Amino acid sequence: MKKKSMSIAIITVTVIILLSVLAFLTVTHGNTTKDESGLTWYYTVSGGKAYNVYLYSGTPGETLTIPSTLDGYEVAGIRGAGTSTSTGTSNRRNILNNTSVNYTIKNVVIPETVTSIGANTFANFAGLQEINIPSEVTSIGWYAYYNCNKASNELFIPDKTTTIGQYAFDQCSSVSGIHIGNGVTSIESYTFGCNKAKTLTIGNKVTTIKSYAFRNNSSLEGTIVIPDSVTTIQNSAFASAISKVEKIEVGKGLVTIPTNFFSNISGLKEINISADNTKFSSEDGVLFDKTKTKLMCF
Repeated sequence: MKKKSMSIAIITVTVIILLSVLAFLTVTHGNTTKDESGLTWYYTVSGGKAYNVYLYSGTPGETLTIPSTLDGYEVAGIRGAGTSTSTGTSNRRNILNNTSVNYTIKNVVIPETVTSIGANTFANFAGLQEINIPSEVTSIGWYAYYNCNKASNELFIPDKTTTIGQYAFDQCSSVSGIHIGNGVTSIESYTFGCNKAKTLTIGNKVTTIKSYAFRNNSSLEGTIVIPDSVTTIQNSAFASAISKVEKIEVGKGLVTIPTNFFSNISGLKEINISADNTKFSSEDGVLFDKTKTKLMCF
């Protein structure tokens, strides 16, 4: 009888422990908690980490510091309070839980624990001086940094980032350079609207550059390198973006070049195609088809 009672007790304790662990790992409803500065944050829990983090209440000063933990949960995902990816403004609530333009916040500190910067997170942070993305971030959502038009540093997308949503850096008009890491596979439409960026580096995993991906990046200069991984450049991908570019280096993978790629190229002096490219060739900086029977750009 005692052995049976002991077995029941052990089973009961085990069940309680398992339920406690499950409760810790997954909390489907939202939670709110205050940080050390008195700001209240909203979050949900998945896999023992905090996601969907945004400011629930409170007014930050010039520096917005996102906590690395909330109630003991490591902060892994931050986002705007609005979840829609619509181009409309009604649901474009940022991490401050509003849609208005913010000129007060000049600095944002994102902990290295963050792997996801969701839709609208820093949209309309018009006073932000720099855009700094932690090295562990794997995804950046639609409109994540939309209209951060005072940020003037060079923009570096980490190698671990694999996806960037449309309009993520649109109207970031003061960014001085764009460097896309070696994790992104597709550059979506309207992603970069950085008309003061002078340099552009495209990572070696990109396969597709979609329409208007770099529209109005009109200050690009020097050389643009299209890596071997790129197979497709869609119409108007570089609309009003390469008038000051002097040289374009194209890798072996490109099989499609839109005709309007060569509009407004007054500064272009040469195009060089990899000898291993199966569709195009070049000679003395002039672009031909592979057999050099058709002149495509000179």
